[in-house]
Amino acid sequence: MDNGKTYTYFSAVPRLFAGEPYDYVGKTDDDTYYRLGALADALRDNPRRDAYYGFLTPCHADPRTQYMSGMGYVVSWDVAAWVAATPELQNDLKGPEDKLFGRWLRWGGRGRNVFGAEPRMYDYLDGGMRQGPTCFRHLLQADTVAVHKLKDNLKWARTLNFFNATEGHEASPLFHVDH
Repeated sequence: MDNGKTYTYFSAVPRLFAGEPYDYVGKTDDDTYYRLGALADALRDNPRRDAYYGFLTPCHADPRTQYMSGMGYVVSWDVAAWVAATPELQNDLKGPEDKLFGRWLRWGGRGRNVFGAEPRMYDYLDGGMRQGPTCFRHLLQADTVAVHKLKDNLKWARTLNFFNATEGHEASPLFHVDH
């Protein structure tokens, strides 16, 4: 996990899609449900240059040391292109990648348009958890951009049901929820 995959991804996307640059490039964990319409709405009026959007962590920390949580974050195309064009970053790949990514941006003077998405991005809160709500974990809410830590089929099913994401779709023969 902490051996360069974030660098590899963000440096590859601008090369792969050089002829068709996008406004933003995002990465997400596979246990995160993104509501793409809500994400598009959140980004709509934000700058499309030098942007860094996601859940700022650690909670309540000095903004000069914060970084976007690995659940998922988005940068503007120019930031991803800068990663691809900055060979020095290849020498700084060991350690927590999302923390490294934040450090790279501070070092390079990039991602100055920082947009924290909390509380619209958060970790799933299950009633059976030892700990209750925190600055990064709370109950599902209607204006959500992303829910993280959907580690099993039941959490996915509850989340998709909450947002009516599967309403009107026929059940897939591949669908199975553990009870």
